[in-house]
Amino acid sequence: MTSRQRKYAELCFDAAERAPPEERQDLLDMAKVWLELAVEGQRAMVGEEMSLNRWQDITIECNGRVITGTYCVSDWMITVKIDGGGIKSTQLESAPPETLAKLLLDELAQMTR
Repeated sequence: MTSRQRKYAELCFDAAERAPPEERQDLLDMAKVWLELAVEGQRAMVGEEMSLNRWQDITIECNGRVITGTYCVSDWMITVKIDGGGIKSTQLESAPPETLAKLLLDELAQMTR
């Protein structure tokens, strides 16, 4: 169990104890997810096939243009390359990898305008 995920789970459990009843279950569910991530490791979140440094194609629309690139997940990091140059990486957190990849690709597209 990694210390970061364990700490996030503890924070969620603490918040659940103080939260109004209608918010308590959401916080407990979130704590459970963090604990599962800590126990299962990266594969629990991104899937075994993506943890093998396999590049995935990604496409978005940005200001009426179709933007293509690739992304890869490895060791809790996601890296996105835009076709025609440019690369950007960030730490993988709770959002799905494809969602983060699209955000990073959009940032790269904005930078290359």
